[in-house]
Amino acid sequence: MRAEVVELPDSEGLYAAITVADVPKDLLRKRIGRLGRGLARAVRDAGRPGERVLCVVVLRGGALLYPAFADEFGDAAFCMLGLRRVGGDVVTEYRTEVPGGTYDRVVYLDCVAATGRTIFAARRAIAPICHAAEEVVAVVCAATTATRALRAAELAVIGFSLDEAETSGVVAPDFGRLDAGEVFADGSTGSEPPVDVAARRPHG
Repeated sequence: MRAEVVELPDSEGLYAAITVADVPKDLLRKRIGRLGRGLARAVRDAGRPGERVLCVVVLRGGALLYPAFADEFGDAAFCMLGLRRVGGDVVTEYRTEVPGGTYDRVVYLDCVAATGRTIFAARRAIAPICHAAEEVVAVVCAATTATRALRAAELAVIGFSLDEAETSGVVAPDFGRLDAGEVFADGSTGSEPPVDVAARRPHG
């Protein structure tokens, strides 16, 4: 899946349903969770049996996809990465332990990619610790700006809508009037990242 762009079918109309304004947060989270399951299966199926995978969960939006990927990638290593925008840059606020070494694939999880800057910041944060033969960005949606930038940097991109509009670093329509962080906040898992399961190591 080297630097491929794969747009998944939205056969159930779930992506279209989450872009409608004023959908209750609980319902949004459920629909995003179902999309996450389809996304996780597609990423897994694009890989090879027995490969070593690191999933990097970009908070807070990536936490909405975490449960599905934790189920599909039972033998993968996971880390949580807290990022913050500072002016026009994105910096790392905190990071759970990253099991070092060489991986067949690193998968970056985030719900929305507008420009690609957040994914590039996540990539920089883990680059000194581990190396990957392939890198994949798993998103629900991305703007054309991000999709092109990520592919040009030799990252594969997979999601349900990868050619959205972007204005001043914001994807339209996003999730109605909410961004992924707002959807995650105040959810059943709370507004804090699930750090108790963040640093899972692969078995074996």
